[in-house]
Amino acid sequence: GTLTIRDSEGNLIAEFTENDITVIGNEFSVDITGLITEYGQYSIEITYGLLYSLIGQSIEILEGQWIFDVSSGYYNKLYYSPNYYLTD
Repeated sequence: GTLTIRDSEGNLIAEFTENDITVIGNEFSVDITGLITEYGQYSIEITYGLLYSLIGQSIEILEGQWIFDVSSGYYNKLYYSPNYYLTD
């Protein structure tokens, strides 16, 4: 199976196989350093055979089922107080 990342237009950004995935306990990660370089909406697709449940069933997430946005962070200094947070 594979893990695929696509942009909002369906263009392939990256594709990962089992060899690209790091598993620690019940969490997995892939190195996407430098792959997502623009703000926008992206989707992840996981095909059968890449991940399995605790009872051995293969998990599938189709394109468009798992969507996330990459955007600039929101910060407003009015929400913070020097009494509770370290400040410059």
